[in-house]
Amino acid sequence: MFTDVKYKEIENDPKYLLIDVRSEGEFVEASIPGAINIPLFNNEERAKVGTVYKQKGPNYARELGLEIVSPKIPSLMKQVRESLKERQYPLFFCWRGGMRSKSMATFYGLVYEGSYRLEGGYRSYREYILGRIPFMTIDVPTFVLHGMTGVGKTQLLYRLKERGFTILDLEGLAGHRGSAFGAIGINPVNQKMFDSKLYEALKEIQKADAVILEAESKRIGKIIIPDHIMDAKEKGQHILVHASIDTRISRILEDYQPEQYKESFVAAIDRIERKLPTDVRPLIRQSLEMNDFYTVAKLLLQHYYDPRYQYATDQYNGPFFEVYSDDLNNAVDSISQFILERINQLQTIS
Repeated sequence: MFTDVKYKEIENDPKYLLIDVRSEGEFVEASIPGAINIPLFNNEERAKVGTVYKQKGPNYARELGLEIVSPKIPSLMKQVRESLKERQYPLFFCWRGGMRSKSMATFYGLVYEGSYRLEGGYRSYREYILGRIPFMTIDVPTFVLHGMTGVGKTQLLYRLKERGFTILDLEGLAGHRGSAFGAIGINPVNQKMFDSKLYEALKEIQKADAVILEAESKRIGKIIIPDHIMDAKEKGQHILVHASIDTRISRILEDYQPEQYKESFVAAIDRIERKLPTDVRPLIRQSLEMNDFYTVAKLLLQHYYDPRYQYATDQYNGPFFEVYSDDLNNAVDSISQFILERINQLQTIS
Protein backbone atom coordinates (compact mmCIF):
# COMPACT_ATOMS: atom_id res chain seq x y z
CA MET A 1 0.00 0.00 0.00
CA PHE A 2 2.89 2.35 0.74
CA THR A 3 6.68 2.30 0.75
CA ASP A 4 8.97 3.47 3.56
CA VAL A 5 11.97 5.53 2.43
CA LYS A 6 14.86 7.17 4.27
CA TYR A 7 15.41 10.92 3.96
CA LYS A 8 18.88 10.52 2.47
CA GLU A 9 17.37 8.45 -0.34
CA ILE A 10 14.96 11.16 -1.48
CA GLU A 11 16.79 14.36 -0.52
CA ASN A 12 16.46 17.00 -3.25
CA ASP A 13 14.38 14.66 -5.42
CA PRO A 14 11.50 16.74 -6.84
CA LYS A 15 9.57 13.56 -7.52
CA TYR A 16 8.43 13.59 -3.89
CA LEU A 17 6.24 16.12 -2.12
CA LEU A 18 6.94 16.11 1.60
CA ILE A 19 3.65 16.23 3.52
CA ASP A 20 3.73 16.83 7.26
CA VAL A 21 0.59 15.23 8.67
CA ARG A 22 1.12 16.53 12.21
CA SER A 23 -1.07 19.27 13.67
CA GLU A 24 -0.61 22.83 12.49
CA GLY A 25 0.98 23.74 15.82
CA GLU A 26 3.64 21.05 15.46
CA PHE A 27 4.26 22.10 11.86
CA VAL A 28 4.82 25.73 12.80
CA GLU A 29 7.20 24.76 15.59
CA ALA A 30 9.50 22.77 13.29
CA SER A 31 9.26 20.88 10.03
CA ILE A 32 11.31 19.90 7.01
CA PRO A 33 11.97 22.85 4.66
CA GLY A 34 9.77 22.59 1.59
CA ALA A 35 7.15 20.42 3.31
CA ILE A 36 3.46 21.31 3.29
CA ASN A 37 1.05 20.68 6.15
CA ILE A 38 -2.04 18.49 5.73
CA PRO A 39 -2.81 17.55 9.34
CA LEU A 40 -4.55 14.31 10.17
CA PHE A 41 -5.63 15.93 13.46
CA ASN A 42 -5.79 19.66 14.00
CA ASN A 43 -4.54 21.20 17.26
CA GLU A 44 -7.83 20.73 19.10
CA GLU A 45 -8.39 17.18 17.86
CA ARG A 46 -4.85 16.15 18.76
CA ALA A 47 -5.33 17.52 22.27
CA LYS A 48 -8.56 15.51 22.69
CA VAL A 49 -6.94 12.27 21.52
CA GLY A 50 -3.96 12.89 23.79
CA THR A 51 -6.22 13.47 26.79
CA VAL A 52 -8.15 10.25 26.16
CA TYR A 53 -4.88 8.35 25.73
CA LYS A 54 -3.67 9.52 29.15
CA GLN A 55 -6.99 9.00 30.93
CA LYS A 56 -8.34 5.82 29.32
CA GLY A 57 -5.49 4.24 27.37
CA PRO A 58 -4.41 3.64 23.77
CA ASN A 59 -7.44 1.63 22.59
CA TYR A 60 -9.90 4.36 23.50
CA ALA A 61 -7.59 6.94 21.92
CA ARG A 62 -7.50 4.96 18.65
CA GLU A 63 -11.28 4.68 18.64
CA LEU A 64 -11.64 8.43 19.09
CA GLY A 65 -9.01 9.04 16.40
CA LEU A 66 -10.91 6.83 13.98
CA GLU A 67 -14.15 8.63 14.77
CA ILE A 68 -12.52 12.01 14.09
CA VAL A 69 -10.63 11.02 10.95
CA SER A 70 -13.17 8.84 9.12
CA PRO A 71 -15.42 11.67 7.86
CA LYS A 72 -12.37 13.65 6.76
CA ILE A 73 -10.67 11.01 4.60
CA PRO A 74 -12.11 12.16 1.23
CA SER A 75 -11.24 15.78 2.01
CA LEU A 76 -7.70 14.88 3.12
CA MET A 77 -7.07 12.85 -0.04
CA LYS A 78 -8.41 15.69 -2.16
CA GLN A 79 -5.98 18.11 -0.48
CA VAL A 80 -3.12 15.73 -1.22
CA ARG A 81 -4.08 15.30 -4.88
CA GLU A 82 -4.50 19.04 -5.40
CA SER A 83 -1.06 19.69 -3.90
CA LEU A 84 0.81 17.31 -6.17
CA LYS A 85 2.45 18.40 -9.39
CA GLU A 86 2.41 16.20 -12.46
CA ARG A 87 4.41 12.97 -11.91
CA GLN A 88 4.91 13.78 -8.24
CA TYR A 89 4.24 11.44 -5.32
CA PRO A 90 3.30 12.19 -1.70
CA LEU A 91 5.82 11.41 1.02
CA PHE A 92 4.00 11.49 4.34
CA PHE A 93 5.67 12.00 7.71
CA CYS A 94 4.78 12.65 11.33
CA TRP A 95 6.97 12.89 14.44
CA ARG A 96 8.58 9.45 14.36
CA GLY A 97 6.96 7.57 11.48
CA GLY A 98 4.05 6.35 13.60
CA MET A 99 0.31 5.93 13.24
CA ARG A 100 -0.48 9.33 11.76
CA SER A 101 1.80 9.04 8.74
CA LYS A 102 0.98 5.33 8.41
CA SER A 103 -2.73 6.14 8.29
CA MET A 104 -2.37 8.86 5.65
CA ALA A 105 -0.03 6.76 3.52
CA THR A 106 -2.44 3.81 3.78
CA PHE A 107 -5.49 5.87 2.84
CA TYR A 108 -3.71 7.27 -0.20
CA GLY A 109 -2.27 3.89 -1.21
CA LEU A 110 -5.69 2.26 -1.19
CA VAL A 111 -6.80 4.52 -4.02
CA TYR A 112 -3.70 5.76 -5.85
CA GLU A 113 -0.33 4.42 -6.88
CA GLY A 114 2.87 5.78 -5.40
CA SER A 115 2.31 6.32 -1.68
CA TYR A 116 5.41 6.84 0.47
CA ARG A 117 6.19 7.34 4.15
CA LEU A 118 9.33 8.84 5.64
CA GLU A 119 10.97 6.18 7.76
CA GLY A 120 11.41 7.44 11.30
CA GLY A 121 9.48 10.64 10.57
CA TYR A 122 10.69 14.13 11.43
CA ARG A 123 12.86 12.77 14.22
CA SER A 124 14.95 10.69 11.80
CA TYR A 125 15.31 13.69 9.47
CA ARG A 126 16.59 15.82 12.34
CA GLU A 127 19.06 13.15 13.41
CA TYR A 128 20.26 12.96 9.82
CA ILE A 129 20.96 16.69 9.39
CA LEU A 130 22.51 17.04 12.86
CA GLY A 131 24.89 14.26 11.90
CA ARG A 132 25.87 16.01 8.69
CA ILE A 133 26.09 19.70 9.68
CA PRO A 134 29.38 19.40 11.64
CA PHE A 135 31.07 17.97 8.55
CA MET A 136 29.75 20.62 6.14
CA THR A 137 32.77 22.84 6.61
CA ILE A 138 33.14 26.15 4.80
CA ASP A 139 36.20 25.51 2.66
CA VAL A 140 35.72 28.40 0.23
CA PRO A 141 37.07 31.96 0.74
CA THR A 142 34.99 33.59 3.45
CA PHE A 143 34.38 37.34 3.73
CA VAL A 144 33.07 38.79 6.98
CA LEU A 145 31.21 42.10 7.31
CA HIS A 146 31.95 44.00 10.52
CA GLY A 147 30.55 47.32 11.63
CA MET A 148 28.61 49.17 14.29
CA THR A 149 24.86 48.73 14.57
CA GLY A 150 23.08 50.57 11.75
CA VAL A 151 25.87 50.67 9.17
CA GLY A 152 23.72 48.47 6.91
CA LYS A 153 25.49 45.11 7.03
CA THR A 154 22.36 43.11 6.24
CA GLN A 155 21.39 45.47 3.43
CA LEU A 156 24.87 45.12 1.99
CA LEU A 157 24.67 41.37 2.32
CA TYR A 158 21.56 41.17 0.15
CA ARG A 159 22.79 43.70 -2.38
CA LEU A 160 25.90 41.56 -2.74
CA LYS A 161 23.64 38.55 -3.25
CA GLU A 162 21.97 40.44 -6.10
CA ARG A 163 25.43 40.76 -7.66
CA GLY A 164 25.70 36.97 -7.72
CA PHE A 165 27.67 36.35 -4.51
CA THR A 166 26.72 33.54 -2.13
CA ILE A 167 25.76 34.79 1.34
CA LEU A 168 25.08 33.18 4.71
CA ASP A 169 22.57 35.33 6.57
CA LEU A 170 22.67 33.83 10.05
CA GLU A 171 20.36 36.49 11.49
CA GLY A 172 17.87 35.80 8.71
CA LEU A 173 17.98 32.07 9.39
CA ALA A 174 17.45 32.74 13.11
CA GLY A 175 14.69 35.31 12.59
CA HIS A 176 16.53 37.53 15.06
CA ARG A 177 18.82 40.57 14.73
CA GLY A 178 21.12 39.41 17.49
CA SER A 179 20.58 42.03 20.22
CA ALA A 180 18.20 42.80 23.06
CA PHE A 181 16.02 44.44 20.41
CA GLY A 182 16.58 41.66 17.88
CA ALA A 183 13.14 40.03 17.94
CA ILE A 184 11.12 43.24 17.61
CA GLY A 185 8.70 43.06 14.68
CA ILE A 186 9.88 39.65 13.46
CA ASN A 187 9.32 36.01 14.41
CA PRO A 188 12.38 34.23 15.80
CA VAL A 189 12.65 30.53 15.03
CA ASN A 190 13.69 27.80 17.43
CA GLN A 191 16.93 25.83 17.23
CA LYS A 192 15.27 23.01 15.27
CA MET A 193 14.14 25.28 12.44
CA PHE A 194 17.42 27.16 12.47
CA ASP A 195 19.34 23.91 12.06
CA SER A 196 17.14 22.90 9.14
CA LYS A 197 17.61 26.25 7.41
CA LEU A 198 21.34 26.22 8.10
CA TYR A 199 21.65 22.75 6.60
CA GLU A 200 20.03 23.94 3.37
CA ALA A 201 22.25 27.04 3.29
CA LEU A 202 25.41 24.99 3.83
CA LYS A 203 24.48 22.75 0.91
CA GLU A 204 24.48 25.82 -1.33
CA ILE A 205 27.80 27.03 0.07
CA GLN A 206 29.43 23.72 -0.87
CA LYS A 207 28.87 24.70 -4.53
CA ALA A 208 30.01 28.34 -4.18
CA ASP A 209 33.29 30.06 -5.06
CA ALA A 210 33.12 32.19 -1.90
CA VAL A 211 30.71 33.14 0.85
CA ILE A 212 29.91 36.41 2.65
CA LEU A 213 28.46 36.64 6.15
CA GLU A 214 28.14 39.09 9.03
CA ALA A 215 30.36 38.99 12.10
CA GLU A 216 27.92 37.36 14.52
CA SER A 217 28.47 36.18 18.05
CA LYS A 218 28.13 32.52 19.06
CA ARG A 219 24.52 33.13 20.11
CA ILE A 220 21.82 34.93 18.13
CA GLY A 221 18.87 35.34 20.46
CA LYS A 222 18.36 31.78 21.73
CA ILE A 223 20.08 30.20 18.72
CA ILE A 224 23.51 28.60 19.03
CA ILE A 225 25.83 28.84 16.01
CA PRO A 226 27.92 25.70 15.30
CA ASP A 227 31.61 25.93 16.11
CA HIS A 228 32.79 25.32 12.55
CA ILE A 229 30.79 28.32 11.33
CA MET A 230 32.43 30.46 13.99
CA ASP A 231 35.86 29.10 12.98
CA ALA A 232 35.24 30.03 9.33
CA LYS A 233 34.26 33.52 10.44
CA GLU A 234 37.40 33.95 12.54
CA LYS A 235 39.66 32.83 9.67
CA GLY A 236 37.88 34.88 7.00
CA GLN A 237 38.78 38.08 5.16
CA HIS A 238 37.47 40.96 7.27
CA ILE A 239 35.59 43.97 5.93
CA LEU A 240 34.90 46.88 8.29
CA VAL A 241 31.88 49.00 7.37
CA HIS A 242 31.54 52.60 8.61
CA ALA A 243 28.67 55.07 8.39
CA SER A 244 27.81 58.44 9.91
CA ILE A 245 25.81 58.48 13.13
CA ASP A 246 22.83 60.12 11.38
CA THR A 247 22.77 57.45 8.69
CA ARG A 248 23.00 54.70 11.27
CA ILE A 249 20.17 56.09 13.40
CA SER A 250 17.99 56.55 10.33
CA ARG A 251 18.48 52.91 9.33
CA ILE A 252 17.87 51.67 12.88
CA LEU A 253 14.57 53.54 13.14
CA GLU A 254 13.52 52.23 9.73
CA ASP A 255 14.38 48.63 10.63
CA TYR A 256 13.00 48.52 14.17
CA GLN A 257 9.94 50.79 13.79
CA PRO A 258 9.85 51.89 17.48
CA GLU A 259 6.68 53.94 16.94
CA GLN A 260 4.84 50.77 15.94
CA TYR A 261 6.50 48.50 18.50
CA LYS A 262 6.99 50.91 21.37
CA GLU A 263 5.97 48.42 24.06
CA SER A 264 8.53 45.89 22.86
CA PHE A 265 11.10 48.64 22.47
CA VAL A 266 10.60 49.77 26.06
CA ALA A 267 10.74 46.16 27.31
CA ALA A 268 14.10 45.71 25.58
CA ILE A 269 15.46 48.85 27.23
CA ASP A 270 14.25 47.54 30.59
CA ARG A 271 16.36 44.42 30.07
CA ILE A 272 19.59 46.33 29.45
CA GLU A 273 19.03 49.43 31.60
CA ARG A 274 21.27 48.25 34.45
CA LYS A 275 24.17 48.08 31.99
CA LEU A 276 23.76 51.75 31.03
CA PRO A 277 25.52 54.62 32.82
CA THR A 278 23.31 55.90 35.64
CA ASP A 279 23.26 59.45 34.27
CA VAL A 280 22.08 58.21 30.84
CA ARG A 281 19.09 56.21 32.08
CA PRO A 282 16.82 59.20 32.89
CA LEU A 283 17.69 60.82 29.55
CA ILE A 284 16.51 57.70 27.73
CA ARG A 285 13.31 57.54 29.78
CA GLN A 286 12.53 61.20 29.12
CA SER A 287 13.10 60.72 25.41
CA LEU A 288 10.82 57.66 25.40
CA GLU A 289 8.04 59.64 27.07
CA MET A 290 8.35 62.26 24.31
CA ASN A 291 8.53 59.57 21.58
CA ASP A 292 11.90 61.02 20.66
CA PHE A 293 13.26 57.73 19.32
CA TYR A 294 16.10 59.45 17.47
CA THR A 295 17.62 60.56 20.77
CA VAL A 296 16.94 57.16 22.36
CA ALA A 297 18.77 55.41 19.54
CA LYS A 298 21.66 57.85 19.68
CA LEU A 299 22.10 57.40 23.44
CA LEU A 300 21.95 53.61 23.13
CA LEU A 301 24.58 53.63 20.39
CA GLN A 302 26.94 55.96 22.20
CA HIS A 303 26.68 54.45 25.67
CA TYR A 304 25.88 50.78 25.06
CA TYR A 305 26.24 49.27 21.60
CA ASP A 306 29.24 51.09 20.14
CA PRO A 307 31.60 50.42 23.07
CA ARG A 308 30.67 46.74 23.07
CA TYR A 309 31.00 46.37 19.33
CA GLN A 310 34.33 48.15 19.34
CA TYR A 311 35.62 45.72 21.96
CA ALA A 312 34.45 42.74 19.88
CA THR A 313 36.05 44.15 16.72
CA ASP A 314 39.34 44.70 18.53
CA GLN A 315 39.55 40.96 19.21
CA TYR A 316 40.14 40.19 15.52
CA ASN A 317 43.68 39.87 14.23
CA GLY A 318 44.84 40.91 10.80
CA PRO A 319 43.91 43.77 8.48
CA PHE A 320 40.45 45.08 7.70
CA PHE A 321 39.30 46.29 4.32
CA GLU A 322 37.42 49.46 5.26
CA VAL A 323 34.44 50.91 3.41
CA TYR A 324 31.88 53.65 4.04
CA SER A 325 28.22 52.78 3.58
CA ASP A 326 26.36 56.10 3.73
CA ASP A 327 25.93 55.42 0.01
CA LEU A 328 25.09 51.71 -0.12
CA ASN A 329 25.65 51.44 -3.88
CA ASN A 330 29.19 52.77 -3.61
CA ALA A 331 29.85 50.44 -0.69
CA VAL A 332 28.63 47.45 -2.66
CA ASP A 333 30.86 48.43 -5.58
CA SER A 334 33.91 48.66 -3.33
CA ILE A 335 33.21 45.41 -1.50
CA SER A 336 32.50 43.55 -4.74
CA GLN A 337 35.79 44.71 -6.24
CA PHE A 338 37.70 43.75 -3.10
CA ILE A 339 36.17 40.27 -2.98
CA LEU A 340 36.77 39.55 -6.67
CA GLU A 341 40.38 40.69 -6.39
CA ARG A 342 40.96 38.53 -3.33
CA ILE A 343 39.39 35.49 -4.98
CA ASN A 344 41.63 35.96 -8.01
CA GLN A 345 44.69 36.30 -5.79
CA LEU A 346 43.81 33.15 -3.86
CA GLN A 347 43.20 31.20 -7.06
CA THR A 348 46.56 32.35 -8.44
CA ILE A 349 48.35 31.24 -5.27
CA SER A 350 46.67 27.83 -5.31
